[in-house]
Amino acid sequence: MFKTDIPWFYIVVGSALVFNQVISGLSTAAVWWQRNKVAGKLSFWGGRLGFSQDQSGGTTYVVIGIDLKNAAAFPIWFKVTSFLTEFGGALPLQTPPNPQAFEAPVGGQGFYDHTPIAVVTPRSVTIEGKVQTVVEYGRRGRLRQKLVISKRVSVTFNEHGAAVGERWYDSPDEVSSA
Repeated sequence: MFKTDIPWFYIVVGSALVFNQVISGLSTAAVWWQRNKVAGKLSFWGGRLGFSQDQSGGTTYVVIGIDLKNAAAFPIWFKVTSFLTEFGGALPLQTPPNPQAFEAPVGGQGFYDHTPIAVVTPRSVTIEGKVQTVVEYGRRGRLRQKLVISKRVSVTFNEHGAAVGERWYDSPDEVSSA
């Protein structure tokens, strides 16, 4: 059945070793590719809220922002190209400055805050706000990926007008722009 003058043992062992090296090389290449690709490496980490009141205490200025998490093994640059916010039906006082790129360090976070929104100081109520943003990201100078974020926030205020709790959740709604 087998020819005796062919070294079958060496052929079988050699074939197994070559197969092992090919699979190992493919696995290493796949890990390298996954580690070095940009897509999906920047994500929404959380919302940011800032509050300040004017001297009379009648107006509260609300700043809404976002935190972004970098899950890549390299720094990711991002630029916020669209950022629409609303809080209690009020829109921001001014338009944000021209988009510029920011860096999210390796394993770190990047953040962006919008311009203030003026509202009558709320007392003992819960007010809802919205944020909808488009973030372009990638390696420095090559921002080819897009991240679209649409969130709602509920903020509870006490009788003194101080924020005592907030809750962020996904929003299916569009934010109106002025």
